[in-house]
Amino acid sequence: MEADASPEALRALIAHAVLWSPVANTLHGPVNLDVALTRAAPV
Repeated sequence: MEADASPEALRALIAHAVLWSPVANTLHGPVNLDVALTRAAPV
């Protein structure tokens, strides 16, 4: 990454982005998802 900022500021920015990124969160701690087909109950 090229930026007009100190290495410490860039590290802090990256750490913040990883902590709050939904994409990073999914990659670090994926959610188990079960999908099933069921029949609707008669009304």
